[in-house]
Amino acid sequence: MTAPSSQPGERRRMPRSTSQRLRLMFMGIDQVAVNWSTGGVLLEDHYPTLAVGATLSGLLSVEGEAGRYRFSAEIVRREVDTKKLALSFINPSPALRGVLNRDEIIPLSI
Repeated sequence: MTAPSSQPGERRRMPRSTSQRLRLMFMGIDQVAVNWSTGGVLLEDHYPTLAVGATLSGLLSVEGEAGRYRFSAEIVRREVDTKKLALSFINPSPALRGVLNRDEIIPLSI
C-alpha cells in the first residue's frame, strides 16, 4: 500500500510502500523493509555502531521479481524510540530504479 506524503512535518518526496516484498542484505543480515520508496528504505535497526551519515552497500531483492540488485545507501536517520534506521539510496542504478518503480510491486498485499 502506498502512502502519500501528507503528514505534518513530512519530508519525503516519494510515495512510500509498506509492501513487505523488499529485502535487503548487508553486513551479514537479511531483512525485510518496514517501508520504502524509490528514494530510500526504513529498516529495523540491527546496526547500533553505524553512525548517521555512514554509507553502506549490499544487495536488494523484490519478492516475485527475478534478480538481485546492488545498492549503496547513506544512513540518514536513526529512530531510537522505535529502533528503526532510515537509508537513502545513493546513485541507484537504472535497473534498481526500474524494479522499484514498477507499478505492480507498489500496491501489492495490504
